[in-house]
Amino acid sequence: PVAIHAVEAEAVMAAAEVLQSEKVLGLRDRIEHASECPPAALDAALRAMPVVVSQPGFLRDSGARYISEFGEDAKWLYRFKALADAGITVAASSDAPVSAPNPLLAIQAAVTRRAASGEVVGADERVTAMQAVGMHTSAAAYAMHGEGGMGSIAVGKRADFVALSGDPTMVAAECLSDVRVVMVVVGGSVEGDF
Repeated sequence: PVAIHAVEAEAVMAAAEVLQSEKVLGLRDRIEHASECPPAALDAALRAMPVVVSQPGFLRDSGARYISEFGEDAKWLYRFKALADAGITVAASSDAPVSAPNPLLAIQAAVTRRAASGEVVGADERVTAMQAVGMHTSAAAYAMHGEGGMGSIAVGKRADFVALSGDPTMVAAECLSDVRVVMVVVGGSVEGDF
């Protein structure tokens, strides 16, 4: 499998076309970012069906700039909902140090699509909190071929998880950034002081 870094719409289309034309059954190819995804790029991605690894935190960190630079076309950025609704696995990453490696802030950004300055970038691409959590857990494990041992809690999988101060799927979207990590468990052992 290959992972192709594609940000601009033309790069997303080119990556998708190559992945479609050179598809090897059984391999799980990826497009990293797929940032600009207007209809033509989305259609190309749907023909190729790669895993898309994207960065919800960029909406929070750079949303005001995106709106300023892209105007009306900002609605085509980071199309988590459209990709997921079409059956493409969308995993999340931070791309640190470009964006803060805080999955709770990124989950909030995927759910609200709100920039730190308050503007909303592409409201139609909002996902549910459960989808955003899945982008960071089970979908991320799938993207790296690790779903057999991580990404969800099940017998036989690594005992790596966090306990949170609130359930992200039950907290108001605006309050997701208030959820805190209260415990980290790695390999079944509690790590750190919280």
